[in-house]
Amino acid sequence: FSGIATRTLESLDYDLTRNQLDEALAHWLRTTSVLPDQVNLHNTFGQPPVTLFNNGRFVVDLYFWLTFDTSIHSHGFRGAFRVLHGSSLHEVYEVRRTKAIGADVALVHLGAPQTSLLRPGDVRPIHPDRSLTHRVIHLENPTVTLCAKTINEPRISQWKYFPTGLAIRMRHLDPSLIKK
Repeated sequence: FSGIATRTLESLDYDLTRNQLDEALAHWLRTTSVLPDQVNLHNTFGQPPVTLFNNGRFVVDLYFWLTFDTSIHSHGFRGAFRVLHGSSLHEVYEVRRTKAIGADVALVHLGAPQTSLLRPGDVRPIHPDRSLTHRVIHLENPTVTLCAKTINEPRISQWKYFPTGLAIRMRHLDPSLIKK
């Protein structure tokens, strides 16, 4: 799916200004009769995240990034993202596990990241679990990205990494548990 999502986002003909995007999104939100199930309502992945399409297997999300930095993390899904507006510093880490503390906690060595500057039109694949560990530092406020990704793949783990070398596997929580 990562390859399909990458090629699709690379071939996307997108030339809206930020104001045109805002106007088109506001018009769509006001006039649509059925809004797709929103998959990121309970977390801070995008401020705000807007799910444009959701068929239960994959989604297309629009993320407005208002904060400067995201954590070092891997993903519990596969897909790709494209920068529509703004710019970001993309850091990719080669994680080496040094000690397993438990099934969901480990000590790791992150090493020095490989960095690249992402500008509008740039696309990056998202590989699942520990195949991609990265951090995206959003340099403009807001930076806007479009993401096509799988959902409902509970066998894929998502990890959060701390600069101290601590790694914690994030759990898939049922939405009703989050609400409770």
